[in-house]
Amino acid sequence: MPVKINNGIVDTAIQKLIPISNSKARPRHPMTAEFITIHNTGNAGATGKQNADYVVNQNEYKSWHFTVGNNEIYQH
Repeated sequence: MPVKINNGIVDTAIQKLIPISNSKARPRHPMTAEFITIHNTGNAGATGKQNADYVVNQNEYKSWHFTVGNNEIYQH
């Protein structure tokens, strides 16, 4: 069950991790973060869960670390 955002506060993100077997979504070597990018998906009408499912269930060259919806946050 998603952790709901109440009064703008979330205690825990839902873990919906990209499988390690998806070699296209993970670099396979340690990385040090230098920057953070935050942007809108431009995916009108999609929920946070739908965007989280999209990144986890595809074997494509794409990934991100968090999906923030209106009522939940997912960690990938």
